[in-house]
Amino acid sequence: MGTWGTGPLDNDAAADWCAEMDNAALHRRAKLIRHALAAAADHHASVYLDGDLASEAVAAAVAVASLLPDRPPIDSAQSLAFMQQSDIAAQPQTLARLALRALNRIDGANSELPDFWSDDYVRVLQDRQPVRAALEHAAANERATGVQPVHAEAAKARTARKRVRFTPGSVLLVPAGIHRALAVMTAREPFIAFYGCDRDPEPSEIPALCAGRPLFVVGVDRAAYATGHWGPVLWRLPEQDVPAIPPIFHQDVINGACSIIEPGVSARLLVSREECIGLERQASWSKEHIESRLEDHYEGRPNVWVEAMRVKI
Repeated sequence: MGTWGTGPLDNDAAADWCAEMDNAALHRRAKLIRHALAAAADHHASVYLDGDLASEAVAAAVAVASLLPDRPPIDSAQSLAFMQQSDIAAQPQTLARLALRALNRIDGANSELPDFWSDDYVRVLQDRQPVRAALEHAAANERATGVQPVHAEAAKARTARKRVRFTPGSVLLVPAGIHRALAVMTAREPFIAFYGCDRDPEPSEIPALCAGRPLFVVGVDRAAYATGHWGPVLWRLPEQDVPAIPPIFHQDVINGACSIIEPGVSARLLVSREECIGLERQASWSKEHIESRLEDHYEGRPNVWVEAMRVKI
């Protein structure tokens, strides 16, 4: 992660994200902002938060703050003009709380940005404080005025759903646009295997659909399934049929060094970057990112989050 200052946009990841937003179609910008924020906000606490993902989320938080009535001054070469033409320009305060959740996860434990800056992270937080203050003010106003009909309906829906616990072998049905996929919980949280499924299956069909090689196995944030977003458990595979967890890789943001992690094994194996090609990066995927990846898989197009997670050679 190349950096040239402690400002919230003073790094390569933020610059690349701003450029991507500037080139994105107007109707996709709100979705991209939500994805960037959710990637950090919903990142599982037990999984190390990658520095580039965190920097993109910080840039998204700055972008949201730039549209607020008491927007903070942003001293950066990065242009946020794309926000004026985005599809959230009329009501940016609806994203303020998600942005705050993202910043809290980034600034907390098991996160690469504080480790990267070490003692200098105090200055990073000071430079970002005006952004946080603007977001906190907007979030407080939203709660006070009740301008959150969408959130209220979502809260009602959540209480109506049955909570789902992580249990090895449990099978859930995941929507992917007009398609479907089966999510199978592995022997170790937060890893879930995903299998292709072209329709809502009959219960008797589920074991056969989950018998082959999965599309992918990744760490998934608990919020994706725990409140019933992916419905109730459809089936439970026996222990011998629970999918295995493949090795994953971690890449240091400072020197680019790579290591392979065997889930459940504390020691990491240092390897070359080339040996990590084709492996999943250590990360925790949100509900939105999983569904986006599955939909792109079925439509035969590259997924922006898969591309961002590849090892940097």
